[in-house]
Amino acid sequence: MVSMASMATSQPLARVDVRSSAYVDTDHTVVSTSAVDVAAHATEAWQLRARYLVDVVSSASVDVVASATRRFDMVRNEGTAGASFDDGTHRIDGTYVYSRENDWVSHNANVGGSIDLRDHDITLAISGSYSHNDVGRAHDPNFHRLLTYGGGTARIVLVASPTTLVSIGYEYHHYDGYQASPYRYVRYADPRAQIAVAAPESTPDRRNRHALALRYHHALDPRTFLRFFVRFYGDDWGVVSATTGLEIERAFAHWSIVGLSRAYVQRGAGFFVDGVYPSEQAYMTMDRELSSFVDGSLGTTLRYRSQGARARVRLELRAIGTYYRFWDFYRLPDRTVVVVDLALGVDR
Repeated sequence: MVSMASMATSQPLARVDVRSSAYVDTDHTVVSTSAVDVAAHATEAWQLRARYLVDVVSSASVDVVASATRRFDMVRNEGTAGASFDDGTHRIDGTYVYSRENDWVSHNANVGGSIDLRDHDITLAISGSYSHNDVGRAHDPNFHRLLTYGGGTARIVLVASPTTLVSIGYEYHHYDGYQASPYRYVRYADPRAQIAVAAPESTPDRRNRHALALRYHHALDPRTFLRFFVRFYGDDWGVVSATTGLEIERAFAHWSIVGLSRAYVQRGAGFFVDGVYPSEQAYMTMDRELSSFVDGSLGTTLRYRSQGARARVRLELRAIGTYYRFWDFYRLPDRTVVVVDLALGVDR
């Protein structure tokens, strides 16, 4: 058996990653994502990072069709800058992310730190984040809403044995502002008109979200690794969910292959109604992410890493398929998603 310390690799002086992925689902949505990540050590302990990402989205999903639009196309640009300090025992990390698309501008900041105790047998980590978002509506210069959210995480990682890591983490976020979609409409029964009336969806301005996660990493032998996690989530909108996942990795000389599975089950928000609301309500939504549903994923990842004296080349190919079953969303009973991801990296 191998120790968990032997499973880590030394940090390179510089790293460049280029990644491209494609998302396709049976709800007529296609997303193409390209990203470039660069990281370099200014000193042995200090590292600087930067990333540029672009998403190209084309969709004719049920949400789009319900908004009387045949299809929409959108491009999102995102830039990230960050710095971290790591002396082997203490770590401090800060990141700023700026994202812009035709109807959304976002500023995000995250700061975190960790410390190792008892000869690295225990790691305590904490982080905090804040996001400021300006929400608009395409072709409507008079529509403007604001959404902010902030929160944090706390995690403890324990070396349970030379081959086993266990971590427990708690996460909290508070959302304040516009959390509906400016393109999504709901229907409610109007006794005066005796017909169903369409109205823009509305959701509460505030939302408090909590999550608790347990992760288990174990080396079955020097080349075989098992990773398992379970996560429980709840918020004050009435959404409750549970997630579990399992990964098994087998390493070879320069290659490794990972098999993964994931399952998710959710109870929807208390104000979600499938179809027509019986009357006008303060909060009404047709967001399928707020309905009750289950999903399951299966996938595999193939990795290659060269062992050059001056530079190491990394190659990663990942494919994941996910099936969603919506229990109370008549517009879309089920959906299948396929994601293919290709990444090339160089370490020096």
